[in-house]
Amino acid sequence: MRDVTLKELVDWILANRSKAAFRDYSPNKIANLLIHSMQQGVFCFSFDKEEKINGVVCGERTPYNVMIHDILTTSPGVIKKFMKHYMTLYPYHTILAERKGKLVTYTNPSKLERRLQ
Repeated sequence: MRDVTLKELVDWILANRSKAAFRDYSPNKIANLLIHSMQQGVFCFSFDKEEKINGVVCGERTPYNVMIHDILTTSPGVIKKFMKHYMTLYPYHTILAERKGKLVTYTNPSKLERRLQ
């Protein structure tokens, strides 16, 4: 796996954002969100087979929850890959995410993973 710079991640998000993910965010706001998510231990990104970025997740963490606030993918299966990562890293946390403008609580990450298959 190759190294990725913050600028490369920001440029990829700006080039691929759509719908609600990172909508209307300035490059500085995106960079700050990435850094904050990294500090929280919630930032994650993915590569495809050619080692091109194909997904990014930003969020925050509390002692009991992982709150995903921005997720952007360009390939199928990336969200499932992210879910497996978070379930391994934080097996006892509840996963929270905004979906269609509403906060959704996923108390059973294993069930959510099965639904994503």
